[in-house]
Order: sequence, then C-alpha cells, then structure tokens
Amino acid sequence: MGDNGKLYVNEGLVPIYRQEIIPLATIITPNLFEAELLAEMKITNVDDVWKAISLLHAKGCETVVISSVEFQNEPGMNIFASKKKGDLREKLAMTIEKLPISFTGSGDLFAALFLSWMYRSNENLKESLEKTVASLQAVLKRTADYVKGKEINSTNKELKLIQSKVDIEKPKILCYASIVE
Repeated sequence: MGDNGKLYVNEGLVPIYRQEIIPLATIITPNLFEAELLAEMKITNVDDVWKAISLLHAKGCETVVISSVEFQNEPGMNIFASKKKGDLREKLAMTIEKLPISFTGSGDLFAALFLSWMYRSNENLKESLEKTVASLQAVLKRTADYVKGKEINSTNKELKLIQSKVDIEKPKILCYASIVE
C-alpha cells in the first residue's frame, strides 16, 4: 500500500483493504506505515504495536507480521509477529541491523519469503520469521555490497535475487526471534 508516509495506491483503496481485505486474509505483512493505516492508529512504541496487531486480529486476520518498525532514539529495525487461532496466541519480536541504504521491493520480498516459509514449515511462526529475515538480510547485504563504490541508482540497487538463490533456499539464521509473553 505504501511506505515512509507515502501511499503507492489510491487513497480510496485504504478503507477497502481495512474493511474487506483484512477479514479475508490469513496472513498480512504490513510495514509500520501500512499497519498504522490498517489499524487506524499511530504507532510510536511497543505497546502500540501490540495494540495494532490485536486490532488486526480482531478484524479476522490470523497471522500478522509488522515489519520495518523503527522507534525514535533506538538502534536497529524491529519486526513483530503474532499468530492467533481461537484462544491460542503466539507473539514474537526481533531486532535486526538496519543497513545504511534503502531498497525498493524489500517489503514484497519479505511477504513472499514469509508466505513460503509458513507453508514449508507447517505454519511454524518462529521458524518462518527467522528464515525469512535470514534470507532477506542475505539478499540485502549482497545488494549493498554490489552497490559499494558505484553510483546509487535503481539499476544498481536492484535486489540480487538470482545471486542469492542458496541463501533463499537454505538461509543461515544469524538473528533469532524472542517469544513475547
């Protein structure tokens, strides 16, 4: 839908996502900006994240992962994940290194990887999140390394997916998700 305070879709579609798409979805992976739009609230701290996730669960979505969460004056990038089935709920959090360059398509790659790992792991939230992040970080680091010393433009910043095939298929987990009580 958008990122960094900017919509990529027509503003009139946001209520449709909120009211019609979310109740039909099993898994959603909004970034912070999208989560704020979908939950209709500003997210400025960890408590706000969990409140937004609870609101999205209440709309009918079973698995919610909010990516690219940065808090003012705190290092790193945070990811929060929750899976709710009936009265059972699993909550996870991760903090990862933020690379000094932004990439186009990383949110789409995150969503694709997460969906794939949820399927392959029989919906194991922790395994899926860790493998998704491991694959994504490998792709982004490879892309960032490629850009070093070159002009930073969309062609040079194109995600190195083919070159990262092994990292996508067999990710090396370097960062682990923590269970949140």
